[in-house]
Amino acid sequence: MVLHLSPIIALDELDKAMPRHNYGDPLAPLHTLLEPESASSFADGCFPLPIDAGHVIWIATANDVDRLAAPLRSRFLIFDISNPTSEERLGITHSIASRLGDEYWGLEFDSEVLPLVSEYPPRVQRQLLTAALARAARYGESTVGVEHLREVVERGNRINEQSRRGLGFASAGRQSV
Repeated sequence: MVLHLSPIIALDELDKAMPRHNYGDPLAPLHTLLEPESASSFADGCFPLPIDAGHVIWIATANDVDRLAAPLRSRFLIFDISNPTSEERLGITHSIASRLGDEYWGLEFDSEVLPLVSEYPPRVQRQLLTAALARAARYGESTVGVEHLREVVERGNRINEQSRRGLGFASAGRQSV
């Protein structure tokens, strides 16, 4: 009986890996690694020792599979995952809020806060909820309310507006020397 390990390697946002003229195509080795026969004696140019990668389980994500070359796409079993429904988004928000509640014990979210954040992407949800937690803690309050979230969003809007105006080096008022 031959035993082998089957590691799982996850490649996130594969469609964003673009070839560079100095370095070549970063996805080129995958053509060999995704075929069990050729992967069983793979040797990379940077690591010239042959390795058996024939038992590796490859998982990749992509926002746009059409940006991947057809030969590479043909080596994957593709699943199309739709955007979450409003109910699923709220579930994600509850999960994020729960984890934040564990990290920042003693603070909780008002029931009106989470639905307001649920339509944002998860990364932004976490940022908004964390900043709202900080606002509540700053005021010595144990419950994060809508007012804390509004302060965070308004501050973010002001910062975005200022960043559109540049760094303050406009030519207006500049005097020549």
